[in-house]
Amino acid sequence: MNAIQALPWVDIDAVLFDLDGTLVNSEPVWFEVAREVLLEVGVDLPHEAHSEIIGMGTEEAGAHLRERHGVTADLRAVWREVLRRLPGALAGVPAMPGAQAWVEATLTAGRQAAVVSNSPRLQVDLSLEHHAWADALHVRFGVDEVPRPKPAPDGYLHAARALGIAPERCLVVEDSATGLEAALASGAWVLKVGQAHPTLKAHAVLGALDAWRPTFRA
Repeated sequence: MNAIQALPWVDIDAVLFDLDGTLVNSEPVWFEVAREVLLEVGVDLPHEAHSEIIGMGTEEAGAHLRERHGVTADLRAVWREVLRRLPGALAGVPAMPGAQAWVEATLTAGRQAAVVSNSPRLQVDLSLEHHAWADALHVRFGVDEVPRPKPAPDGYLHAARALGIAPERCLVVEDSATGLEAALASGAWVLKVGQAHPTLKAHAVLGALDAWRPTFRA
């Protein structure tokens, strides 16, 4: 595994950012809303389920909750209610440390940027609308805008295509195992934020975004 300084910064024309847990700290917010809705239909979802479903799309997360926790509620109805309540819950959701600096450094260097999420597009927009630094992130893909969710590479391939840049000239910044798998499958360079994954090998690992600021070279 290479150090982050060894990534081919001169060859990177775009940075594709995951959203939840990478740019904004929205993971705990939507999970607590989901727990609240599930509790109203008689399901007391344990807090440890959060770490189990981080990075999953709603269908994959639903299947996991049914198999692992025996949830029998109508999860489609649950997710609809979660989405209805999210606007209020996500108001003012904080950015992850270093997120603003990374986005600004990318754009200042003349590189392009996009957001690719396993959350629905509505949640993507709600999570970013309170952050002025995110206004320039015009290219965004939610899970409902691509054929297959992460761990399939569709979102990252769509973002690269929308930017007009080959995937191998993109850097993906991800925090979850599901997203890491998708990023690696896309053919892009991959930076894992947080702990290294034991089986999925990113090209570089950074403990947190604010631990290093990218320096692009012409």
